Amino acid sequence: MYKRIYLLIIAVVGTWMFTACQKDRTILPDLGILATNDLNDAGGGSFTYVYEPLNSRPIKVWFYTPRDAPKDVPILFIMHGVERNGQTYRNNWVNLARENNWLIIAPEYSTAAYPGSRYYNVGNVFSGSGGTSGTLNPEDQWTFSTIEAIFDHVVAEIGGTQQTYNIYGHSAGSQFVSRMVTLKSEPMRLNRAIFANAGWYTLLDVGTAYPYGISNLGLTDEQINRALAQDVVILLGEADVNVDDNLNTDPPAMAQGPHRFARGHYYFNYHKELAASRGVSFGWKLATVPGAGHSNRSMAPSAANFLK
Repeated sequence: MYKRIYLLIIAVVGTWMFTACQKDRTILPDLGILATNDLNDAGGGSFTYVYEPLNSRPIKVWFYTPRDAPKDVPILFIMHGVERNGQTYRNNWVNLARENNWLIIAPEYSTAAYPGSRYYNVGNVFSGSGGTSGTLNPEDQWTFSTIEAIFDHVVAEIGGTQQTYNIYGHSAGSQFVSRMVTLKSEPMRLNRAIFANAGWYTLLDVGTAYPYGISNLGLTDEQINRALAQDVVILLGEADVNVDDNLNTDPPAMAQGPHRFARGHYYFNYHKELAASRGVSFGWKLATVPGAGHSNRSMAPSAANFLK
């Protein structure tokens, strides 16, 4: 009898110790995944990242880790639109990431820390009002420069072997990604970039000033040619033809087309012709999604096909 009581005590204590050592991890009901704040654990959560050149402007980073110890899992950045809803964008991609074993990183640039288009999709490139005039800021103060830094942080946190990443942006996030890819001066660890349903674009036009061209940015021929050779997919919803309150209707934007679908074609064709005129390799592709309007959720499955 004493032996049975002793064994029972051992079992109870052992169970308590095992339970006490477990992380407090609950199921996220809308996603069917475990909640975690550790990139090394399968599940989803967030962390705050402070990029030192912009250290007064923290970034909340939402993530989804498809399995424990993801040190060799492909990393995919997902860039939100004008609503600054990184969590929603992360959520839209969880099932696709689970199916394809991708580590999702979805930075959220809050309106408090990164107000207006100046600090997000226009990238804080200039010091003046709107980020499009005044003094050219040092490149490490461009919002676009945060991505490579976040990539380094993630790889360090997971002890990763990843040498490159993919990035997808939708709407204002597509503007962010397109400008990051075409304007950054140094080669990035970028594998493939997808620009989905941007509202308007910065052309590699040396005769027009930023944000519609690059005449005041000092880009070299080498930089322009490298941007044209980058592995890019411009992905457009065929039903994204409405003119809403978020669509830029300034004359330079309207010159690119009446709506997002037309502007994406204009942007692609402009740079295809530019590459041909320069006699350089053109690495961009254009694809459309039947029936899709201005919706990240509708675009994500087609975008995922270009990342497999």
